[in-house]
Amino acid sequence: SVSNLNDLKRNLLIATDESNTYLSFSNNTVRDIAGNLVLEIGEENARRVNTFIPDRTGPSLQSYDLDMNTGFVSFQFDEIVLLSSLTPSGITFLNHRNLSQSTQNVTLTYGMIFGENSDHFFFTLNDNDLNDIKSRFNLATSVIDCYIWLNSSAFTDMNGNGVQLQPLALQVDVFSP
Repeated sequence: SVSNLNDLKRNLLIATDESNTYLSFSNNTVRDIAGNLVLEIGEENARRVNTFIPDRTGPSLQSYDLDMNTGFVSFQFDEIVLLSSLTPSGITFLNHRNLSQSTQNVTLTYGMIFGENSDHFFFTLNDNDLNDIKSRFNLATSVIDCYIWLNSSAFTDMNGNGVQLQPLALQVDVFSP
């Protein structure tokens, strides 16, 4: 499941390469078609992976929420993000879906991030960036003119893969008054 995969990605001590990827399971993990239990492979006899293919796909932003009163941003990605990898200058708020057609945009300079490495976490804009956004006509005044663009340096996943570049910026899902 996605949840299990994210739990594996969150732990940097296992399943990062061939040297720390092993498999063990109890005899009641699966049954064959006749109902027979699988033979157990206990932790003491765990089997090392034969072929290991590392994660080479960066995280993709699924949605975000922005509160212009507090400068609070909630991000939802499709996989675990390494929060210490945040580079605010990789995050830009735009007033148009296409970066090339945006007439108002603010690239962030600083902010505070809250939470642990996760696929869902929170970021607070600093006062200068928040005030810069508020001073722009037709930028983040409603869902019609509030888009976000992340370049590959904005965040990485647990393996150091940068955010997947988006062909179009994502519009805010919920805009608090």
